[in-house]
Amino acid sequence: MSCILFDFRESSSASRFRGQWSSSSMAAAVRDVLMVGISKKAAAKRHGVPRGTLQRHVKNAEKGLGVEKKLGRHCILSPEQENELARKLIDMEARLYGLTTADVRKLVFQFCEMNGIKHPFSKEKAMAGKKWLSAFFQRHKDLSVRLPERTSMSRAVGFNRPKVDLFFGVLKSTLFSVDGQRHVPPENMFNVDETGFTVCQKSQRIVGKKGKKTVGIISSAEKGKNVTVVCCVSAAGNYVPPMFVFPRVRVRPEFLDRGPTGAVARANKSGWITEALFEEWFDHFLNYVQPKSRSQPTLLLADGHCSHINNLTLIEKARDNNVILLIFPSHCTHKLQPLDVAVFKSLKWHYDKEVTLWLRNHAGRAVMERDVPYLFSVAYGRAATSANAASGFAKTGIHPFNPQVFGDDDFVGSLVTDVSAPDEADVSGTATADTADTVANATASTSSAEVVPRTSDTEQNQLAASVAETAPLDRATTILETSTQTCNHTNVTASSSDVGQNEQAHSSAEAASLSADVATTDKNCPDDTTVNDSHASVTSFDDIMPTPKASFRSTSSRKRKAFHATVATSSPFKQKLKKAKEDKQNKERVMKQKQLQKTNKKNTVVKTTSKVAAGKKTPRGQSAGKAPNHSKDTEPELNNIDRTPCGFCEIAYCDSSVRWFRCKRCFMWVCGDCAAIGRKIVFVCSNCK
Repeated sequence: MSCILFDFRESSSASRFRGQWSSSSMAAAVRDVLMVGISKKAAAKRHGVPRGTLQRHVKNAEKGLGVEKKLGRHCILSPEQENELARKLIDMEARLYGLTTADVRKLVFQFCEMNGIKHPFSKEKAMAGKKWLSAFFQRHKDLSVRLPERTSMSRAVGFNRPKVDLFFGVLKSTLFSVDGQRHVPPENMFNVDETGFTVCQKSQRIVGKKGKKTVGIISSAEKGKNVTVVCCVSAAGNYVPPMFVFPRVRVRPEFLDRGPTGAVARANKSGWITEALFEEWFDHFLNYVQPKSRSQPTLLLADGHCSHINNLTLIEKARDNNVILLIFPSHCTHKLQPLDVAVFKSLKWHYDKEVTLWLRNHAGRAVMERDVPYLFSVAYGRAATSANAASGFAKTGIHPFNPQVFGDDDFVGSLVTDVSAPDEADVSGTATADTADTVANATASTSSAEVVPRTSDTEQNQLAASVAETAPLDRATTILETSTQTCNHTNVTASSSDVGQNEQAHSSAEAASLSADVATTDKNCPDDTTVNDSHASVTSFDDIMPTPKASFRSTSSRKRKAFHATVATSSPFKQKLKKAKEDKQNKERVMKQKQLQKTNKKNTVVKTTSKVAAGKKTPRGQSAGKAPNHSKDTEPELNNIDRTPCGFCEIAYCDSSVRWFRCKRCFMWVCGDCAAIGRKIVFVCSNCK
């Protein structure tokens, strides 16, 4: 038995022709009915307007109202108020404090309540309805509900115009010479970064029963170990084979049997990258890229991780192989690093998809560390494309070189704290004055450009007055046309001049009276649009929900300073790193000596023979093999390799096998043979007696 389906929406003439008329055609039809005197049906057919709608507008014209095309239910907020709300939502999202749909509904309800706007919203829930929100999104096509990415406070504050302008200034001086000639081609520009992969995939949306409380999916473990992968790509779309860092002590060769071609594997207990491991990757990079054999230098872009910038051997090796190591500014890699922008997100999405598919095809088995290279290889082949690489370098403005790739909207998040310009002390000495001017100009432009436009009270009052004056003007025109029609009709039908004059005067007086009544009615009973706009100046959305602004924060307690764009292979940075390394070694040496001195003060062992230690008993309160308890500040460091000489025979302490004593007055150390004090505990040398 066949089933025939009917689409009643298509057969309904009301839905097909609803709103298919213009205000001018409706005004012409109303004019023909009132002034020419034709029927409403004929006027509707002539001008192509609905007869029911024409009948309603004719009644409105008789009341003194103009022709205005309004479809659907009356809007609760005026267009100006909705535009203000839309600007508020976009500004909050740009500042990384976006509102949810529930927040928007609550905000609109509070706005209507505080401004006395009539609304059908539920006062029990204290929020606007879902249908209103859906209609609001339909009227504002530039708004949509999005799933945001979490952005840390450091990144929100750190990505500001001064730091970005400073980075592009350093990049420009690296890519181009003074005369504007480019000496680093795109095929010599590389970006390296690390990312982590686990055996536990990130869940994706699946199909399940509607209304079920929870929906689950199988996973290899509750929390898997992290496998670090070091990736590198050039602006021309060439990828360097990756390096895996497994959280193990040793790496088995079979781990890379089905991994990416040319990949290498290393092991580390934590699974994270270290200075030594990154130096091994750099050797792998040199073997694959061969920068020394190229006629032009090779640029390697990396973040400011300690494993990248604290290795002096790595920097010297890069200088020897014609490699320029440029470091991104801190907390800016999510916008400036090509791998983070265009490759890693797609790579992890494909990896999670492959892990889910592998678990489905191998029921009852879990993904192990040895399976990660194979799953990564499949995802890497789909995500590591030349198009993604070129897109990453283009979106960050690195290639083609575009310092203006980021607009003012990209730096709105940093205005919450208004961080001052970066300190130039950490940057290699190049054009300090020019850089300071650039930072100052950038800060000024940012602060002036990021102010959200807000209509003042005066402008809102003028806007409300202009809107209120528009409708009475249309009404007056309609009334004038109606009165003219009445006068003409009276002149045509009059039979005598006196009667015609009396009727004309009576008609003119009646029209004037009607105009006065309508004007009085309009003055006493303003329309809804005028009421809404007059209340808009009382409380705005910014008054209900102010723009987030952080209080002053002192940066004196910061553990480490922010790292700005720097050429790590430059001579100033190398000398600075060398000096910092020497200072660190000296500090460690001093700390080690202090710790050793502290330990020796607590445990100052007096060297004795085994016979003396075994045959003599020590007094109560004094441990065996320890010297008398003198002033701790004057005790020298004594250990098995101490070469402190005896005050009389000058024999070294480490060469003696007898007990030593220290003078109570001059604190001079004397061996037991020279002291000859017998069983006395307190010793005073002959010089002090």
